[in-house]
Amino acid sequence: MGRAAIYKTARQFRKKCDEYFKRCTHKATGEPLPPEKCRPYTLSGLCVHLGITRDTFARYAKQDKFSDTIKAVRLRVENYAEECLFDKNQNVTGVIFNLKNNFGWRDKIEQEVSGKDGGPIETDNKWTIEIVSANAKDADP
Repeated sequence: MGRAAIYKTARQFRKKCDEYFKRCTHKATGEPLPPEKCRPYTLSGLCVHLGITRDTFARYAKQDKFSDTIKAVRLRVENYAEECLFDKNQNVTGVIFNLKNNFGWRDKIEQEVSGKDGGPIETDNKWTIEIVSANAKDADP
């Protein structure tokens, strides 16, 4: 049997999550940090702040009373990462890695197959049947 849950109520859990997001963007005094001093939102950073592992975070997500909060905080972290894709000063390779591995993003390749000049694909449905005799005396000389 595992250890007792740290968070008994959804409200308590949500409050601690909100605290994490505020800590990333504000000083302890409550004053906003300048953008260059803000910490990125990450699932691992959230888990550290909550005092739980990512596996425990996933187990909380399966409980109805926490699922809405988990979905909301995951969306907030995902949104932060997605917005980083548009920041010219950001390492987008790392952001893409994060989105693929933590949020199910994937590369999508679409291929369209068409015939000559974009028309339909033409097929040749001609069949050739060759009759071969098993009897050698019926064979041509």
